[in-house]
Amino acid sequence: MNVLREHLAKYAHNAWSGWMKYMFMKGEFSKSDDGTVLWDMPSWAVDRWQRQMNTPYDDLPEPEKKSDRDEADKIMTILKESALNLAGPDWKSAPTWAEWWCWHHEGYGVWSENKPLLANGLWLVAGGRREVGHFGSVPLGVDYRLLLQRRPGEGE
Repeated sequence: MNVLREHLAKYAHNAWSGWMKYMFMKGEFSKSDDGTVLWDMPSWAVDRWQRQMNTPYDDLPEPEKKSDRDEADKIMTILKESALNLAGPDWKSAPTWAEWWCWHHEGYGVWSENKPLLANGLWLVAGGRREVGHFGSVPLGVDYRLLLQRRPGEGE
């Protein structure tokens, strides 16, 4: 879970720093007589950003919703990648012959000697050895059809 936390914290920092860079580009820095650093924000930016921050999401115009959706997509990517790692196999417990692992639609992992094929939305393991690996559940929001992994090579 600490890995997920770090990925989300990195996203939060990058989103914040990107916003600050954008915002500072829109204004002007100057110094007062006493040396205090001043930053002047253009009135159009004040008006726009105050309107946006005081508007519920559901009432935003579509272009502004799209911007928020783009940010949500970045977060969803981080969560999905994390969930895929959580749902994957422990290759240390794999049979020595197993080269592939997939998640069966009925809720269990399958080790396979040959690469499973996706047909009609189901993983099919044809030929070669296969064995049920472990039971569990696919994390919320993860499509089991994405859970196909090849045995990592040396050093991976």
